Amino acid sequence: MLSYKKVVTTFFSLTVLFLAAMPLSWAAIQGKLDDESSGQILLRFTINPSYQISRVDDITLEISNFDKQVTYKERLCIRGPVNSQFSITAETEQPNAFAVASNTGATIPFQLYFYQTLNNQTPDRLQPGVRSQAYAVSATSQSCDGEDNSAVEILILPEHLKKAEVGEYNGVLILTVGSL
Repeated sequence: MLSYKKVVTTFFSLTVLFLAAMPLSWAAIQGKLDDESSGQILLRFTINPSYQISRVDDITLEISNFDKQVTYKERLCIRGPVNSQFSITAETEQPNAFAVASNTGATIPFQLYFYQTLNNQTPDRLQPGVRSQAYAVSATSQSCDGEDNSAVEILILPEHLKKAEVGEYNGVLILTVGSL
């Protein structure tokens, strides 16, 4: 059986051996007292992903034709560190659905689609409260200086419009962008 002293001595020896084997670039090096002295400082920068969604506007639709689907695309900007990945989550005040509601409690459901880029011809359908697939931040997505780079699209089907009561419907669409 190993004695306590032998275990501590072995641990101490291994620790000193490990520290001695570490490259000098991993720690600061102090200068020596002389006519001229130099020291080295270890620099370690960590880029933590942070994202921003901006350039969003309120949406107001006046609908009078119930025989055709209604689509509306809202352009916006998503930015973050280049070569990082983000996902988008969308929710409304209605549980487990994308919908707006009237004062009487009637609702109109809608579908929501996300365009990662404005050139994208095939958007991804979002599900309420569910994180989207991963999207890459490109070099052109680093800044939102007066430019839009993404979009969401609302689609209301005719069968939902035909069932809707006359009146005003309101709601809030919450878009959350974050790292994976």
